[in-house]
Amino acid sequence: MDPNYDFMDNLELVKAVTDVRLKSDIAGAGSLIGALANRTNEENQKLYDRMIETMLDKLGYCRTCAQKTIEYFCTQEDEQ
Repeated sequence: MDPNYDFMDNLELVKAVTDVRLKSDIAGAGSLIGALANRTNEENQKLYDRMIETMLDKLGYCRTCAQKTIEYFCTQEDEQ
């Protein structure tokens, strides 16, 4: 994989991932989005870590893509 590749540059891929994978997986879970966006306490950090590990182990993401996808998703939810 190209170390300079930036997942966020491919807007179609970002939209597909967030719309199909994340929104379907956590539909209606606004508190989960808040927890992922705000990891100031241990429980939220554990939830974030578990989500990252699931994306790595079960969904085939690389660590950077998993982190950027969650970050992007939380930003989009904040703007709505």
